[in-house]
Amino acid sequence: MTKEIGRREGWSGPLLVLVVATAVVGYLALRVFQETATFDTDEADHANAILELYYALRGGTWDGIESAILRQSFYPPLHSLTALPVSFVLHPSLAASRLPSVIALLLYSILFVVLVRRAVGDSILSLTAGARTFAVMFCGLVAVTSPILVFNSALCMLEPLGALLMVLLLLVFAREGEEELSWNRIFLGATGVVLLFLTKYSFGIFALGGFGLFLLCQWFQGRVSFVRCIICAGYICLALAAWFLVSDWQKALSFVFDQPPARHALLSSENIFFYPRVFFRMHVVHPWVGVMILFFAILGLWNDVHRPIVQLSWCLFVIGFAALFLSPENGSRHIIPVIPPLFLLAAFGGAAFLEWGERTSGAFRLVWRSGCCLLVVGLLVTIFFRVQKFPETITKRYESKPYFANIFESIATLASRGPVLVEGLSDSMSLEGLRWWVAKDLEIPYTKVKVDGFPFTSFQKIRAPIHSRNEAAPWVESNVPDKPLSDTLQSGYYRSFVRIYGTAVYHRLNNISEGSKKDLSEEYLETLMSTFQEIHGVRVQIYSVPVPS
Repeated sequence: MTKEIGRREGWSGPLLVLVVATAVVGYLALRVFQETATFDTDEADHANAILELYYALRGGTWDGIESAILRQSFYPPLHSLTALPVSFVLHPSLAASRLPSVIALLLYSILFVVLVRRAVGDSILSLTAGARTFAVMFCGLVAVTSPILVFNSALCMLEPLGALLMVLLLLVFAREGEEELSWNRIFLGATGVVLLFLTKYSFGIFALGGFGLFLLCQWFQGRVSFVRCIICAGYICLALAAWFLVSDWQKALSFVFDQPPARHALLSSENIFFYPRVFFRMHVVHPWVGVMILFFAILGLWNDVHRPIVQLSWCLFVIGFAALFLSPENGSRHIIPVIPPLFLLAAFGGAAFLEWGERTSGAFRLVWRSGCCLLVVGLLVTIFFRVQKFPETITKRYESKPYFANIFESIATLASRGPVLVEGLSDSMSLEGLRWWVAKDLEIPYTKVKVDGFPFTSFQKIRAPIHSRNEAAPWVESNVPDKPLSDTLQSGYYRSFVRIYGTAVYHRLNNISEGSKKDLSEEYLETLMSTFQEIHGVRVQIYSVPVPS
């Protein structure tokens, strides 16, 4: 009878977490299918890679498939490979590109529950079912309702997949004892590091540094031989070297060494406190939840510090956080893959927190249990009120606008007749998002889309090799980025020219030379287009969109 009660008690926590996760994922899936906002630049970078690989596989030529994979050097190809099945089921669409992130969140939620049950169940403490349930319930609810992870799961982004792979890496060592580490688990862990690298290089840096420090700690403690460490390092190096050699290694290295200037000085208060502020504001549903997570994490580290899984979690979190601190560019979503190890440490501490109270007797034990119950109830209430604001926040995360789709559809029609030049694009109404739309409508590979944005922003010659990120280079020769509009149109290459009002022309005027401002000024273009139906034989169309607030 007691065993049966313990079994039911042990499953109540995971079931509650999975119910909440299912509700969140169900809402996101519905939202993704209903959303008509086009891709901004960040989303389009990833969506274009999926679309290019989709058409390459449909074409059935090995050269096209190889090119579609190897061209993804700035952002590696694992995300597009894992997202590809959804495109084949649903066909290329906004929803098909975004749905893989929702699926990644669902798998992350399930595997995080499995991870906590496995890891905490083998704690050095003799835990009761109630302690394990509390750990799964509290830390699991925090993990699956992390606001910034939920928001990014509604977009075509890499972070949900990165968080999922980080949980898989931790799961490999969830039940590893304090004796010698098995070779199978070391090999699987090294493979997890490689997969994180092939998702995004920053994820790989977190994982490689953390996993390397973890193996070093295990070697000092006699749990792994030096030979195995060398073999593991060689395996990771060979796997990554193979990728860098077959892909554009210069583009890959530019991710690390060719970063934009730092927003803040390294030792400034803005940089030092940036990610702690982000954690309390965006990674937990309320600051008090963040305080409890940090308290439990410290307690878990103190209590189970000799366990390999605890040491691995600590190493991954510390190295990831340190790398982000030293990064020249702060970004709130960059820390997402670093957070699961912290939540796992908190699960150890949460289980120990309840277990210490269980060892007492009488009224104090009852008070202790009541306090833990109040923590869970308080968390559920906090989640309930915070989740009500999720729809509004997710709407803001779609930086592009639904009405851009009508303009993109018209431009795709023009693109079917010949090359198109577009002026007035912005980060939210992006050139890459427009190229994705045209490729989808015309059912052609992304690199065959002959649509450019003016003014040009790179020194590229016609049909030049692909430049940074996953973008296609301008088709027209543009040795001078601020080449006058009239000269560009007079070249005779473009069949249509589209001028879009109300997006980014105003602030772009401040970033170009004085000599070319007359060709882009509002008055010049207004007069020119109201006077002529054609400019140097190029068909002109004008669109107006609301000016962003």
